[in-house]
Amino acid sequence: MSDQEDDRLRQLTTLSPRRFHILANPPLGVGLLIFGHENESYEEENLQEFFNIGDQIRNCKPGIWTSRARKLVDTEPDMPDREYILHWVSEGTIDIEQSVEDWEAYEEATRPEDANVKLSNIVPPGTKWRRYGSYFSDGGVCAIVSTEYLTHDAARAIMFGDRQSDEELDYGFYLESLSLNGADIGISEEQRGFTIGGMNFYQDEVGGPPRIAVAEENGQIIAVRFYLGPEEEENWKSEGTEDGLESEEEGDVEEESEE
Repeated sequence: MSDQEDDRLRQLTTLSPRRFHILANPPLGVGLLIFGHENESYEEENLQEFFNIGDQIRNCKPGIWTSRARKLVDTEPDMPDREYILHWVSEGTIDIEQSVEDWEAYEEATRPEDANVKLSNIVPPGTKWRRYGSYFSDGGVCAIVSTEYLTHDAARAIMFGDRQSDEELDYGFYLESLSLNGADIGISEEQRGFTIGGMNFYQDEVGGPPRIAVAEENGQIIAVRFYLGPEEEENWKSEGTEDGLESEEEGDVEEESEE
């Protein structure tokens, strides 16, 4: 691995960009992929097999999304104290070939704006959440990443700053960096739960396996939530507002600072 490749990827994983994008025509028609830890031995050239080993979320609204961590208050001792949420922000794309400095400037400009949005208001009034299932991985890691960031072209753009780079690509190392960043031991509080292209966390942080709920608008998914649900599956709500993420009065929810 070249010093250029290692340095750029290291800087970007340290930055842990909160915003990412989902294409109108995403790879294999999948907007978001949920998967566990992928190690360096992964050398699959055909993305089809990789997509098949994870859980897929299709029909996501194209555009720019953001990742959020929600810290819960009044939780019982030794119980999960946070949730992880991804939601649509605006139309547009993000230049993943841009310099680290430009990427950092974009993050600094957009993080305060995103942090000021109350998590209880991330979807339009009256929008119904529905349960989507749960996710379990033997590795204990849950990564949810836009499929645009899982292509070989994207890997080259992020690692080398050039999709057309002819440098040798260590795709397995790239996947490992995405799937472990934000969940690695000793990670800073600032990075906890975030990775390039989406989110990354240990399942036990939200109750393993975490429950998954999605919110939809005009037939498209505009938000995804990972949270601790009832122990008994029959107690899950099939649709409607999910407990803990309805339009709450200000002060009912403590949101984790991203500064």
